[in-house]
Amino acid sequence: MQATEGQRTQTPESSPEATAAGAVTLAGHALAWNAPTVGYILCRLTDGMVLDVNETFVAWCGLPRDAIVSRPMAQLPLWKSSRDRRTMIRTLVRAGTFENVRVGYRAGSGETRVARVSAQLRDLDGETCVLAACDDVTELEAAEEAVRQLRRLTAALREVTQVLNRDMELEPLLDHILVQLGRLIDFQSASIMLLEGESLRRVASLSGFETEFRLEVIPRQRFPHIAEVLDRRAPSIIDDTRGDARWQQPELTPTIRSWMGVPLLVQDAVIGLLNVSHARPEAFGHGLEPLIQLFANEAATAIQNTRLYQQARREIEERQAAEAALEREREQLAARVDERTAALQRQTDRQAALASIEPIVHRPSELQEVLDHIVRVATEALPAPGGVNIILAGDEPDQLIISASTVDVTSPKRPVPRIRPRGGVTRHIIQHQELVHISSLAEDRFGSRPQLEAFGLEAYIGVPLVAHGDVLGALFVFSRTPHQWSQEEIEFVQALASRAALTISSVRLYDSLAKANEALTQASKAKDEFL
Repeated sequence: MQATEGQRTQTPESSPEATAAGAVTLAGHALAWNAPTVGYILCRLTDGMVLDVNETFVAWCGLPRDAIVSRPMAQLPLWKSSRDRRTMIRTLVRAGTFENVRVGYRAGSGETRVARVSAQLRDLDGETCVLAACDDVTELEAAEEAVRQLRRLTAALREVTQVLNRDMELEPLLDHILVQLGRLIDFQSASIMLLEGESLRRVASLSGFETEFRLEVIPRQRFPHIAEVLDRRAPSIIDDTRGDARWQQPELTPTIRSWMGVPLLVQDAVIGLLNVSHARPEAFGHGLEPLIQLFANEAATAIQNTRLYQQARREIEERQAAEAALEREREQLAARVDERTAALQRQTDRQAALASIEPIVHRPSELQEVLDHIVRVATEALPAPGGVNIILAGDEPDQLIISASTVDVTSPKRPVPRIRPRGGVTRHIIQHQELVHISSLAEDRFGSRPQLEAFGLEAYIGVPLVAHGDVLGALFVFSRTPHQWSQEEIEFVQALASRAALTISSVRLYDSLAKANEALTQASKAKDEFL
């Protein structure tokens, strides 16, 4: 092994650890000094002086052997990072050995490559030396990174595929896709743009730029780099936007130095693209396009399925809403039919009730019998849960008598309690011959509230009883709860009052004629007896 000033020192082949095959044991591994793929270097620990190297190491360095041997390790133009060298020396001093440490180094071609280094301390001629074995693992590192990338892609694809079976809204799905994309590649800005006719709309974005030029909607053919991705239906990478003619108006996007576009394909049809950028040139390594395209295809399928699901759900909801509206219309129609049927039945019942008064007029009847029949018919036909009163003028001046009633605790022919000689709703109705209806005692303006509250009444209709121009009295219909009187109810009470007034007038006339006839009969009989 070559030493300083051409002196030979003890080689690994002549060391006590040498084997019959001429190999030394280093960290448990048999290492051949002249192996064509492993570089060996022997140097002193104290000053780092290189004592010997094999031909493989010389080839890696790209320097003459004399330019390596007898120089301190720190002066060799190999180290990508002086920190790596210091870290390895500290580890050797502390532990005496280390294995499989990966460090970057500069090859003779100027290319930065990766070496895997194992080293241990050896005592040679009373000096502590470092024996190191190095093998170039640049391709292995790249292969391992590809495997790791593939694993990350597989995991991301698995998660995206699982999304297909989720009940997910479109917006969180888009955000999820960008997060998963960040597990596959390093980027500073990424967005999803979906086709809408001949335009692209940005529907989701994830950016690390402080400021960013953004267009929410762009024509499909406006930018050549985007049009190329859509037309070719294949990924495209711009390593440096400042030197690529496809990247237009770079002054608008000074922070973007590299770009990648990946089409979103569903059954070979483009639905949009992944728009990815970075502030560093050559940020996106070539060779990953097929894997990223696989991811984009799964993402596109997830987007399409979610859109179809949302469209189907909207259609179902619209159909359900239409069915619900139709059902409501059916229910409303049924309710209107029932209501109309009930109204017709009420009208029929009320017409029958009004007609039932007629026969009384055509036969001898007591007035009280007629009045009782009228209030009973009115109470049942309305119906009137508070009862019905007929108030007629008494024999004395200004006297008003409850001549018939179905109101509880009220008896026929009882003077109206605390009736006032002047004023009051009854006198107002009789004097002005007008209808009065009160839906709540709070509306009463005639001072009748105390009397009505005493009987538990809350609302009423009062109608004058008018026959042949003469006012006979008033008819009252009561409710025990506040009640908004309908026009139909008011019209029925008016018709009932008119029929009742005519009936009362007819009965009175019938009685008057009967009495006159009786008087004539008596007078004729007296005349006959006299003669």
